[in-house]
This record gives sequence, C-alpha cells and structure tokens, in this order.
Amino acid sequence: MNIYLVERTDDVGYDEFDAFVVSAKNENDALVTIGGNQFFKGNTEFKIVGTTTSKISEIILGSFNAG
Repeated sequence: MNIYLVERTDDVGYDEFDAFVVSAKNENDALVTIGGNQFFKGNTEFKIVGTTTSKISEIILGSFNAG
C-alpha cells in the first residue's frame, strides 16, 4: 500500500478540508477513502510520500481550514 498526500489545488475556503494523508492501493482508492468529491470539490494532486505493509485503506491525517 502507498501513503499519499492528497491536496486540493484550487482555492480553499473556510470550513473545508484542504489535504489528507491516506494509505491506499492507488489514487482512486485514496479518493474513495476520504469521501471523494464530498471534500474535494476542485482539482486534486497526489504525491506518494511513503509505503506501508498495512492492507487497510485509511485516513492517517487530515488538514482542515477552520473558519
């Protein structure tokens, strides 16, 4: 499994998530894990920042732009 940094690349408003660190098999699974378009209404960028031996797709860390 890969560890992805998933970031929004558009303008982020208040009370919105702007990034997540997620363990997932691929980019599509990473989006599904964080709820897809529910949080990311704009464009997203994926960066592999590591790997894990875990077989579970999960959110490791979220970045929320509180208002």
